[in-house]
Amino acid sequence: MLFLKTHRLFIYIGIGIIAAYVLITEDKGLPTSTVKLTKTPTSQSTSNVETIVKVESITAHMDPIEQSNDLRALFEKNRDSEDPAKLKLAYRAWRICVPNFIGPQSAWLAREMHERPDNDERRVAYRKLQDRCKNFSDFTDAQLATQSAYQKELWLTGKTKTPGEIATSLLATGDLDAALLAAKTVLDSHDLKGVESLRGFFSAYLRDQHNGDEELAAIDELRAAAYTVAACQMGLECGPNSIMAIEHCLYTGQCTGGIVERYLSALDQPSEKETLLAESKIIVERMQAHRK
Repeated sequence: MLFLKTHRLFIYIGIGIIAAYVLITEDKGLPTSTVKLTKTPTSQSTSNVETIVKVESITAHMDPIEQSNDLRALFEKNRDSEDPAKLKLAYRAWRICVPNFIGPQSAWLAREMHERPDNDERRVAYRKLQDRCKNFSDFTDAQLATQSAYQKELWLTGKTKTPGEIATSLLATGDLDAALLAAKTVLDSHDLKGVESLRGFFSAYLRDQHNGDEELAAIDELRAAAYTVAACQMGLECGPNSIMAIEHCLYTGQCTGGIVERYLSALDQPSEKETLLAESKIIVERMQAHRK
């Protein structure tokens, strides 16, 4: 399935960049479908999650990353902040620009784009992103090495992880209660960037629940992708000129329309489109109900 391949590719690229540098029951407070759990979060897990999950409301019209034409300036302004939200903002700018354009792993991308025609959609996306990141090229090798080590430390200690990455890390340690509570906390917060980041967590969670069953892999990927679709439907900037869409075009070659349109167009069967939209509707309704 094209969707499964490109969706996994986009997730794996994100994981690779970071490394280089259930649907559940209602008693969890999360959307429910056919996957059910019987465990309930412990008080210890609750305490842990409340300590490490910091949520901030970022909507399409408020996101400084989307508004900025100079991500280096935004990075410099926020990189040493004691405000967790600003520190994460600086890391997002770093993650967008450094791996793609000046990090050691950027050479292969530059070569591939150079070989493409000027009007090639992926090359156009590359130039759009490059324009926002151009001032990162001022780093000396020594500065880049120092800042790379610092940004890596911030991520590994959880200070700049997305809520979805925090939940995935908890899942990897075997603390399922805390992982699920982290996901619930994000949904309750209406932090749309956080909700979108749950895509990676639910992809790992559902795969783990089904022991890697290939027959269930396709539907599980749709359920995970529904978190991205729901965030877009709730107001996250996912249009053709959003950074998410530009990166998606750059790495997958899917460049027409916004993120939701691309996800739907990549699906082969009408039933798959219906499943994705039905799952995203469950998530949206759950978020709207909590808001009331």
